[in-house]
Amino acid sequence: MRFIENGPSIPDELLTARDQGRVVFFCGAGVSRAKADLVDFFGLVNKVTSQLGVQSDSDVMKLLQVSDQTKASTGIEGIVSADRLFGLLEREFSSREIYREVANALVPKSDVDLSAHRTMLRLARTRENAIRLVTTNFDRLFELANVNLPTFIPPKLPDLSHPDEFHGAVYLHGRINDEGSDADGGSFVLSSSEFGEAYLSRGWATSFVKEILKKYIVVFVGYSADDPPVQYLLEALSKDSDHFNDIYAFQIGNASEANVKWQHKGVKAIAFDQYDALWNTLEAWAERADDPDEWVRKVLEKAQSRPELLKPHERGQIAYLVSTAEGARAFAKADNLPPAAWLNVFDSKLRYEKPKHSYFEEPQEIVDPFDLYALDSDFAPQQIRSEDIYADREIPEDAWDAFDLNSSDIISVNEQRMLWFRKNNELSTLPNRLEQIALWISRVADQPEAIWWSLKQPYLHPWVKQLILSKINHYPNSAVCDAWGYLFDSFDNKKDFNVFRFLRKVTARGWSHQLLREFAAEIKPYLTVSEPFSRNKNTDLENIRISDFISLRVQYPSLSREITVPDEWLARVVVVLRRNIEFAVELSEIGRFGWRDDFSIHSGNNAFRGQNRLSTWVQFLIVQFEKLCLFDPVAAQAEFSKWPHDDVEVFAKLRMWAIGKTGLIPNKQFTYVFESIPEEALWNPRHSSDLLPALKARWDDLNIENQLMVERKFIEGPPRWEDESDEAYQNRRTRRVLNRLIWLQQQGCTLQTDTSELEQLRSHIPEWQPEHAQDEMKANSSGVYRVRTKDDYSVLNGVPLNQILIRANEESGRSEDRRTQFDPFLGLSKECPVRAFSALRCAVKQGEIPEWAWRTFLQPHIRKEDKPRLTVLIAAQILRLPCEQAAKIIVPICYWINETCSVIAEHDQALFYQLISKSIKTLSHPVIQVHFSIVRGDREPDWLFESINSSVGQLTLSFFEEPQINWIKSDNESSSWLVLLENLLILPGESHRYVIAVMTRNLSWFYGINAHWTQKYLLSILDGSDLADKEAFWSGVLSGETILGEDIFFILKPYLIEMAHSDNAEKRRFLNSIVSLLSSAWSIIDEETSEKWVSDQELRDLLISADDKFRCQVLWNIRNFDEQIWFLHFKELISSVWPRQLVAKTPAVSHTFVEIALDAESHFIDVVVSILPFLTRLERAGDLYIHHDDFLKRHPKEAVLLFHTVLPDDAYLWPYAFGEWLETIKASYAEADDEQLIELSRKWDAR
Repeated sequence: MRFIENGPSIPDELLTARDQGRVVFFCGAGVSRAKADLVDFFGLVNKVTSQLGVQSDSDVMKLLQVSDQTKASTGIEGIVSADRLFGLLEREFSSREIYREVANALVPKSDVDLSAHRTMLRLARTRENAIRLVTTNFDRLFELANVNLPTFIPPKLPDLSHPDEFHGAVYLHGRINDEGSDADGGSFVLSSSEFGEAYLSRGWATSFVKEILKKYIVVFVGYSADDPPVQYLLEALSKDSDHFNDIYAFQIGNASEANVKWQHKGVKAIAFDQYDALWNTLEAWAERADDPDEWVRKVLEKAQSRPELLKPHERGQIAYLVSTAEGARAFAKADNLPPAAWLNVFDSKLRYEKPKHSYFEEPQEIVDPFDLYALDSDFAPQQIRSEDIYADREIPEDAWDAFDLNSSDIISVNEQRMLWFRKNNELSTLPNRLEQIALWISRVADQPEAIWWSLKQPYLHPWVKQLILSKINHYPNSAVCDAWGYLFDSFDNKKDFNVFRFLRKVTARGWSHQLLREFAAEIKPYLTVSEPFSRNKNTDLENIRISDFISLRVQYPSLSREITVPDEWLARVVVVLRRNIEFAVELSEIGRFGWRDDFSIHSGNNAFRGQNRLSTWVQFLIVQFEKLCLFDPVAAQAEFSKWPHDDVEVFAKLRMWAIGKTGLIPNKQFTYVFESIPEEALWNPRHSSDLLPALKARWDDLNIENQLMVERKFIEGPPRWEDESDEAYQNRRTRRVLNRLIWLQQQGCTLQTDTSELEQLRSHIPEWQPEHAQDEMKANSSGVYRVRTKDDYSVLNGVPLNQILIRANEESGRSEDRRTQFDPFLGLSKECPVRAFSALRCAVKQGEIPEWAWRTFLQPHIRKEDKPRLTVLIAAQILRLPCEQAAKIIVPICYWINETCSVIAEHDQALFYQLISKSIKTLSHPVIQVHFSIVRGDREPDWLFESINSSVGQLTLSFFEEPQINWIKSDNESSSWLVLLENLLILPGESHRYVIAVMTRNLSWFYGINAHWTQKYLLSILDGSDLADKEAFWSGVLSGETILGEDIFFILKPYLIEMAHSDNAEKRRFLNSIVSLLSSAWSIIDEETSEKWVSDQELRDLLISADDKFRCQVLWNIRNFDEQIWFLHFKELISSVWPRQLVAKTPAVSHTFVEIALDAESHFIDVVVSILPFLTRLERAGDLYIHHDDFLKRHPKEAVLLFHTVLPDDAYLWPYAFGEWLETIKASYAEADDEQLIELSRKWDAR
């Protein structure tokens, strides 16, 4: 957790341990340097040697000079140990003289700043008011900071077997006396001989620290990894390190550098960037230690806001709070409850969800959940390019999740089994922390986001469901109760009809009453629950509807063509099918049908398209019903009489289909059956494709009275819609009547209606044509529909030029049924572009620039087919526009230029040049505000993605088409065209960064045609001070993962390597690309020099200094080489490059090694042999997966060796299928008494 935005991240377990009084702070010279400005160990040497008058050519001074020179030239500290220097001084001076000068050097000023020491004392104070602090400093600043502080100096150290005795500051290496003139008690631990006595020969300091580490967690503050106290202390403890608690150390630098310095010493580094950030963090931590309740109150106050309004480190503080049982309790029982939106932070899957379009915002936005909900501890996901916007994101294995069990959860529960929040385990109980989170969820269950989160869970623990149900029963709004009820039911409905198991039963037993009952139960429809199409977070809770919470859909089990029903069972099976469809109709009053809107019973060719749709089962019913009609017509008619009359959807469709069956519905019953169809269903456009073919099929068999009855029914027309105007109704009615009657006539049906009556109907809508009758069979009025654009521009015929835009705007808009978008100017722009352009020119002459009209006219897909002359005329008109007017339409102008640039350039090079110049000038105009519709949140922008979706990006892209690309290449024209690019590069605001991103995507090409220009205007960005410009540069360069040209690669190589060493944002976002470039370059050998583009040593250095993400990505990148060559490169990588340093032997790297081994299959044994020296135990292995177990059978010994080496000691963390793997290995392993195999089996069985 971070206390401040840029401060070090304090491990949660350390925060908790300090609260519990289980931490001892070791304070080094850095504490006294921070605010009090005393010297460090080397500064002390310099002061003492100066005061003692040490000769300039003495051994001490020579070593000091070497140390200073080495540090200045390499940055490496600790080459010469300070204790060694004091040891050399003992050869020339007495210990007493040295001690006196040490004491004199450490006497503070009268106005010394003691704030750092007070901070450490506050942190070292327990809830019982005991102070537990150890310092290796000699100064007495802790006592000045607290005059009542108990102290200890050797040899009188506290007896740790009596915890109450350890209260105060322990001066482990001695301290100066009260007067500041000598060592208190007669000695310091200062020289190498004194360190040797304290930690080795007599070992009293080692013994004391060992006892501390057995009882407490130790935190080093103010030390470097090379300080003598650290060296002696940790080396003396290394042999017994397995028996101690954790040790932490604050270290300046990035996380990777810090780990390199401390990890091999068995210490967990806590990295920080600046000392101010460290001490501000420690001060904030101390404030929390002073009053934990007040700190919790302030954090809860922040939690009352929506999480997206806070910064990542603030969200991290809330995450820490709910990671402890006490914090979760405070969170759940807060008077002002944190909103349910915090579930988006608590669930790692939601934080790492893929970006989504916000379809109901204008303009549409791309919302990245990570931007809104990420924690400061989260590793930024890989950049998603525009074409991969919906690609799945990998959730880091160590991503924090509030609902995962943490170590304190497991300790708090005595039961020896796994307990899960999101599993349906009736027997398990939840740890107290998760119970508190469940309580909070129940208290915010009336908020939509609580339900939206639950929708994405596979299950919820029964206790969670019980708490929610107990709360929602008291809510006044029934929609909340209903939504949760449907959601919980959906957890129980996660089933499907096992067709093949049913068919096996039929084959074995044949159809029976029992099997029929099973069939009826298995195919019963049910409701599924999903997110609503529109998620409105700000819905008024008093007026909320169930549709604001969830979307309900009727779901049918899948069906197989293989199900056949014997004739004697047809009647019973048809009854079962009908009852289930009736049940589906009932459910449809709650949720939407699983019904294909374009499905037609009559066509019959969609019967098994989408096997779990209701339409499939309806078609199956029809197949069985038609068989029944042939086998037992009487039973079929009896069944038909039971079909509901009042349903306007499924059974209305079925009854329409049935009226085409003469054998089922005789002529004497036809009128009754037809007139019993509800008017709503009769005129439902979606049913026309079943009604009309049925009438056609038996039209000639109908008597004249029946035919006339049908025609009269049609001529009456559909019912009027509410609030429908007279004109709109008459238009719609006439169109539907004509469509139906003329369609029947076109199909050969003789109509009884007089032709004059039809002609009279046609006179009401003269634009109607006989071919429009086919529209009746295509009509679709589903809830989700496609809006058709009608661009008929006939209404603009004869309209004067200066009135065209006014009339077009009046005639534009949606139809009353919202299904048609009228856009006559679009049609005019397509079919009569010259006339449309002339109308725009008239408006310009009148001083008007109607943006909507220009945007419609300039649409690239329309204008790309224009004749060159018109394109040139458009360009000329744009040139004549003043910048203020052009600025209003610069976005469509730039998109149009990118589409038509080649045409303009080929016909008039000068015009194209002027057009680009004018556009650049317009983009520079003060009224321009470049807008890009993406929510960035707290993350840096994706410059390339934004650029290609911006006007300036489109304009820049126009340079990379022929012939203009050739002009830039040519020597005699290059200067003028490159000047335009230079002008683009100086556009104000973020626009020039869009240009940078587009240009650097073509960096190799630029360098190839003009290296000097590329160096001056593009490559120079890398040495500039503008960080955003650099980010845009890398966004373009690293947009792909292909290797660059040789020249440009070697220019960029040092920057790429520097970036790979770093922990900055570019590395995190472009990790895949950086790794791909460097690892691919490592595999390329220069033909002339026989040297690799990236040498073994360079890659090894990177692997040592970079983090685990980089190391793992390198491994996967090599694995993803071509299948024929990957293992050769992998083997070379491991044998010649892979570092043997401990920093690279981590659980994360080992996890990747194991995944590659399990994926290698044919190379399994070779991979295992290669990676074994580099493996360590995994922290968790539950996600390991095997595609095929053949290699386990072929190589059981190596598999046992691999699993025994890496699997955690706790078998609960092993793969779920490990038991099956173990059985496969045992069946193939001749050495059944293998000790490693026996141990694996014992651990697995003892779970």
